[in-house]
Amino acid sequence: MSDFPRETAAPAVSERRPSPVRGLIFEVREFAVHDGPGVRTSVFFKGCPLRCRWCHNPESQAPTPELLLNRSRCSGCSVCEKICDAALSPDRRSKCVACGRCVDRCPQGARNLCGWETDVPTLVERLLRQRDLFELSGGGVTLTGGEPLFQPEFAVELARALRREQIHVALETCGFASSNVFDALTAEVDLVYFDVKILDPARSRRWLGVDSAPILANLRRLCASGRPFVVRTPLIPGVNDSAEERAAVERLVDGVPSAFGVEFLPYNVAAGAKYALLDRDFDPDLP
Repeated sequence: MSDFPRETAAPAVSERRPSPVRGLIFEVREFAVHDGPGVRTSVFFKGCPLRCRWCHNPESQAPTPELLLNRSRCSGCSVCEKICDAALSPDRRSKCVACGRCVDRCPQGARNLCGWETDVPTLVERLLRQRDLFELSGGGVTLTGGEPLFQPEFAVELARALRREQIHVALETCGFASSNVFDALTAEVDLVYFDVKILDPARSRRWLGVDSAPILANLRRLCASGRPFVVRTPLIPGVNDSAEERAAVERLVDGVPSAFGVEFLPYNVAAGAKYALLDRDFDPDLP
């Protein structure tokens, strides 16, 4: 906008309307076929409480917008340096406020902004453009991340709005949250994909950065809820890929009527590809 609106007196508290709930998203991926039944649109929430050593989406971890810089595309034209002093600084990452000005001006497309704020009505309007495809394929929308439980108010309102529109909603979660937050969101979705990575609390703290106890407690709550769910476990070489580990995960849901089984996912060999975009080193220190 070229002009700022004129200042007006703030309304009395009783006259104020509640502000719309806003969330931070870093990708909306259409035509997803591995995130639930049918053809789906996956909404990637930014921010995650875990720090998995092998994480292949490091841009999903921070709960704030971030600048991604692909140095292989940079031609050294210095356009960004004329726009922002942070581009010249050795500690560019700490000084960058992810305003996006350099992204718009970069002639080589070497810069991208990861993460943008939106409200529920705006996002739902975008998602409903695929309604016909959802109905034809038996698909819907999957909330993933990052971690949707990290933005519970926004995630709950989004799920409710989609289900009011008769859209099937799936949730992919690591399960690390308070029981109240977990119950509030899982009650609003049709299907849950629950990630179980490491069972032992000490090993969980080493490899995920958090204790596994809250995760397993929420899995027990999910088992008792009757909500349909699938357990997913990424198999990390030397960490959790033994036959004993896999059998232990399977026992967690053995005999649970609402469990659709356990999916063991292969390790992503390209897990470290994005770290350079964030000026971070990828060092999982796997056995």
